[in-house]
Amino acid sequence: MALRPMPQRTSAAALDHAAILYDGRAALLAAVVPFVREALESGGVVVAVTTAATGDALAAGLAAQASGVLFAGAESVYTHPVRALAAYDRFVRRHRPARVWVLAEPFWRTFDRPDRWVGYEAAVNAAFADSGAQVRCLYDTGFLAPAVVDGVLLTHPILIDALVRRPNPGYRDARSVLSELRAAPLPGPPQVPLLIPLAEGQLDIRALRHDLAVYATTAGMAEPAVRLMLIAVCEVAANAAKHGTDPMQVRVWHQGGALVVEVIDCGHWRPDPLLGWIPPEPGLGFGMWSARLLADAVDIRTGWSGTTVRLTFPISSGQARP
Repeated sequence: MALRPMPQRTSAAALDHAAILYDGRAALLAAVVPFVREALESGGVVVAVTTAATGDALAAGLAAQASGVLFAGAESVYTHPVRALAAYDRFVRRHRPARVWVLAEPFWRTFDRPDRWVGYEAAVNAAFADSGAQVRCLYDTGFLAPAVVDGVLLTHPILIDALVRRPNPGYRDARSVLSELRAAPLPGPPQVPLLIPLAEGQLDIRALRHDLAVYATTAGMAEPAVRLMLIAVCEVAANAAKHGTDPMQVRVWHQGGALVVEVIDCGHWRPDPLLGWIPPEPGLGFGMWSARLLADAVDIRTGWSGTTVRLTFPISSGQARP
């Protein structure tokens, strides 16, 4: 497989991405109310993506100035890492050239795989590097597990603790964090998977779609979810057929309410760790970005023995989201 060059964005002001570490509502308001007031006074566009309780407390603390803040529910935004990135990307584009100021309270309690959200916070630094956005991520240290706090420390260049702003010595750039996440081995299938060989030198998309659709439907996946799954898998399979090395195959199995599809070829490559994490510029190919949007998770592993792209999808139609 090969990687199309990452799109170059027009240079602008740098992203300011800081984590506010707090314990208790009073400490939170002491940190965020001055931030919001500064944003409003500067003419910026202010959005608060928080839980209902935090939003209510913030609105009370801001009093009349709360009318200048756009409030959104964290539970609806933080359902999926790449979809959250896409939502923020649309927001930043919609309000250009105004500067966007964000209060973000990632809804960690719903995250089944914290590593995906560490990847998300890392990708924010690359995706919005020249957006000029002022972002404050809210993390309640009295609530979060130590592993989550560790992820926060890896992905935020600035820390604000007890109203003190300081550089974060533990911060690592996005590619470094995502590379480390990619190095973790993937567990094997708990059952003998269905194998779908891909003919050398060509890809029979119709046959692949048919076999995957039959398997997914038999596993209990509803038609709308099957359709989205097929779009994502065929994007990856087409890329493998174009750039990969024979022999190639697709493996599929289901476990724990999820459908797992792997696209495997014998080629060795060095994909950019940011592959599929950066919102593409209008008019450019969507490729792995669309696959990450449609799948619940996308994991890429490569070595001298070949390349595997694993896509995971919820079987329940109620969980399928475009």
